[in-house]
Amino acid sequence: MADDPINPKHYAGTECAEIGERLTGNSYQVLKYNWRLGKKDAATIELGKSIWYLDREIELAWAGWRPPTALVLPTDAWFYERYRHRDDHVQAVAINLINWNRHGDRDCLHILRAELTKLHHTLEENN
Repeated sequence: MADDPINPKHYAGTECAEIGERLTGNSYQVLKYNWRLGKKDAATIELGKSIWYLDREIELAWAGWRPPTALVLPTDAWFYERYRHRDDHVQAVAINLINWNRHGDRDCLHILRAELTKLHHTLEENN
């Protein structure tokens, strides 16, 4: 049987969407590609896409853009319930993106960029 295009196996539930719907568009894309890392496309490809969206968010942040202050995010406990069953990598990605969206702190984006770049290089070396 073919994979369900509406609820594909590589997302395994609605938690990614539930979190992502509360973040900026670029943040959602970064989360999505890391959430499904290696489950749809090669991990290096998905990380490359993730970094591309993260770079867009960083570019906007350096131009002075911040997540809307009207963006009222759920509590940390609400987010935790949705990402707690994911591996440490996905949890770290989620936490940095949530903190960026909550506080508008560009450091969250740069920390995440460094981690994703390091992982991308490691995966490329092992292929």
